[in-house]
Amino acid sequence: MARTAKGPFIELPEEVGPKTGPLYRRLATRLREMIISGALPAGHRLPSTRQMAADLKCSRNTVATAIEYLDAEGYIFSRRGAGTFITERPHQDRPQNTSAKTSTKNKPDHTEPQFSAYLHTMATARPSRHAKSHTFSRQPDVSSFPFDLWATIYRKTWKNPSEALIRDEDPMGHLPLRQAIAEHLSFWRGLACSAEQIMVTAGTTQALHFLARLLLNKGDTCWVEEPGFLEAKSALKSVEAVACPIPTDEDGIHVTSGIEKAPSAKAVFITPSHQHPLGHVLSMARREELLNWAYKAGAWVIEDDHDAEIRHKGGVQPALKSMDSGDHVIYVGTFSKILFQSLRIGFLVLPQRLVEPAKTIRSYTELCPSIIMQPVLASFIQDGHFISHLRRSRILYDKKMAFFLKASREILGGFLEIKEDPIGTHVVGFFKNSMAHMYSDKIYSKRLLEKGVNATPLSDYYSHTNSPQGFVFGYGSASETEVMDGLNIIRQTFSEE
Repeated sequence: MARTAKGPFIELPEEVGPKTGPLYRRLATRLREMIISGALPAGHRLPSTRQMAADLKCSRNTVATAIEYLDAEGYIFSRRGAGTFITERPHQDRPQNTSAKTSTKNKPDHTEPQFSAYLHTMATARPSRHAKSHTFSRQPDVSSFPFDLWATIYRKTWKNPSEALIRDEDPMGHLPLRQAIAEHLSFWRGLACSAEQIMVTAGTTQALHFLARLLLNKGDTCWVEEPGFLEAKSALKSVEAVACPIPTDEDGIHVTSGIEKAPSAKAVFITPSHQHPLGHVLSMARREELLNWAYKAGAWVIEDDHDAEIRHKGGVQPALKSMDSGDHVIYVGTFSKILFQSLRIGFLVLPQRLVEPAKTIRSYTELCPSIIMQPVLASFIQDGHFISHLRRSRILYDKKMAFFLKASREILGGFLEIKEDPIGTHVVGFFKNSMAHMYSDKIYSKRLLEKGVNATPLSDYYSHTNSPQGFVFGYGSASETEVMDGLNIIRQTFSEE
């Protein structure tokens, strides 16, 4: 069993004036330092909050808040009925296996098998969030999706399937679907591509991990937007590539800063049509600047066309890929954000010189996503149903955004500054100055999750600790009643402090 500290085990600086910050923050900082230095090793059990409060002569709530900070940052974890423990970290030795409570007498020597370093890398690649409800999660609204029509197409497709359909083993995906995607992209996104260049994926996450294996080696540097899409950073970690955060502003990624920080980067991951999560659109000047750098540096540009088709006000922005005369841009798209999440169908548009290498990687490392839904989606697109649904969705999300903005500003206007975003299905709410001396967005988010509200901390998207504080709200799938209930829970949580 992990050892429990006896009596006082931590000392804080003598000064407690306002310049040093609240006691709970100083306590969290001191504990963090002890964990990183190894003074509190992996597997070590912390004293109870009651004992620590008595040792430090402070309130139990102060200690509990400090513990919440460390839990949100991944330094500690709790086991029901057992206590709070220090999380295993890469630089520390593994704790001894303490799970066996029975005697080992007369048993053979036994060494516990270990997991791979890859598991630890991916487990810590991004925050884990599990809410009791989907309030404010970034899922599409399925209330207007024509499921009856979808079922009809499904039955027609699979009632008497052809031999070719049953035995479809093309590593790039179902050819009719790839043809339908190519035609759609040509008309709606201005991309001159063929079905041969399109690879069907199981959504954006799989696409990014596939590209990381295809393009990058251990130690290679890749630009990522700051703040930026969490899944991109996760994909880079999976191949031990280095994510180089490049600041963004209202014109998108700051290319000059990228060239100064990492001029020889092997790739850049970017969301030019709708920067994730802030929503900015990459300006034409920055697009040209980025492509010119990529051509000179021999770098790949991975374009996630995030939410581009869900622009409910104004015209749709051209894809960066449509400007790519040097064939360096790889286009990433998905249908799950527009149709329904469990569809899990996305795609890549590959430069011609990457088609055969991509087939090789896929043939040896993974299979194409299930063929079951691919022909159904192909017919859905070819018969015009996808465009009809997309047009309805734009109108629907425009109304949803207007309702969310009005309600959130009325209920949370004293706490958050929430800006309109004419693209996609989420908005960002920044903490106002009145919240500056309160708890972090991670702490509030954790408390809200326990109440069934999924408000993603804005700071999760930043690589540095001194980041703006706020929430990313998805309003796409929430009803008006769910929006009002969720906003009132947030206001109540804020007001409790």
